[in-house]
Amino acid sequence: MIRKLVMALLCCIGIAQVYGQTVSGTILNERSEAIPYVKIIQKSNNKPFLSDGKGFFQIQVSDLNTEILVFSAMGYQKLEVPLMGKTNLTVVLLEVAQDTKDVVVVGYGTSKTKELTGATSKVKGEDLEKMNMTRMDQALQGQVSGVTVSSNSGSPEDLQIFASAVSPLSATTTRSS
Repeated sequence: MIRKLVMALLCCIGIAQVYGQTVSGTILNERSEAIPYVKIIQKSNNKPFLSDGKGFFQIQVSDLNTEILVFSAMGYQKLEVPLMGKTNLTVVLLEVAQDTKDVVVVGYGTSKTKELTGATSKVKGEDLEKMNMTRMDQALQGQVSGVTVSSNSGSPEDLQIFASAVSPLSATTTRSS
């Protein structure tokens, strides 16, 4: 009887280890403002996560005592946080002064200009300011070829920005006699 009880307990512990434990928290800057869409990586398995628009995250980890979470966002120092048994975190990222002269924002992250292959387009902030637009999507529309800004409802929450890397080509061949 005791043997069956011990086996059942060990089985439950094993199931808890497989499903993991939940760690949640908020990511803030030095002024206690939420930082949206921060990249979070579980160091044990390199599994990536992303915080929401209010800096909140919720992650399943297999071991609260040994897991380390790595937080990174553009303009902030990368931070490694060992959980050490904690399930609720408040993470504060420190801002970094960056020279963005040679940084290019691409559809999947950022890259330095010298490491980038392919065509790029530049839109200067001062040019956008001169346009006197109230929303960023309105200012970007028509400024870069291959970029389409659309909204089905007219609401800023429904905004979609498409960047096309391929433009249609057509060619004709003619023979001279």
